[in-house]
Amino acid sequence: MFIAEVEEKLVEMHNDEASDLSEGYHFLKGGAANLGFSDLQKICSDAETHGDRAELDEVQTVFAQSKELFLSKTQ
Repeated sequence: MFIAEVEEKLVEMHNDEASDLSEGYHFLKGGAANLGFSDLQKICSDAETHGDRAELDEVQTVFAQSKELFLSKTQ
């Protein structure tokens, strides 16, 4: 469920549908912390501070890497 929610939030943020990028990064950071995605948590924490679009591509890349690693461990 977390993965689907993150993917949806990233699409919203990428398409400028998120009203506040800092809020989006905060949401992603919390979910990442709950699942132990430490790299994603850190980058979202940094991005939350700035609240701008500059980090969004990197957040998406780190999420994709974290997701791939997570799924490989669950199969």
